[in-house]
Amino acid sequence: MNPEHFDHIFERFYRIHNTASQHYAGIGLGLYVARAIIDRHGGHIWLENNQGTGCTFHVILPIVPPPDQPSEAAPRSDAVLE
Repeated sequence: MNPEHFDHIFERFYRIHNTASQHYAGIGLGLYVARAIIDRHGGHIWLENNQGTGCTFHVILPIVPPPDQPSEAAPRSDAVLE
């Protein structure tokens, strides 16, 4: 992928022309949707260019306890506080 695409790759409906097959693949929503979901969870997604071998996508998401399990930091509603 050319570096000119890096600033746009997560935009809605952004597609890169495949010069080998002379067409555009997909509809340009995959990375846009991925970023929207990750952003809403308080995370971050970015790409790293591996020159000549493609790109690596990185995702960081915050760790939170599942809603049905109490957090270590918050006292449980049935806990006795002294």
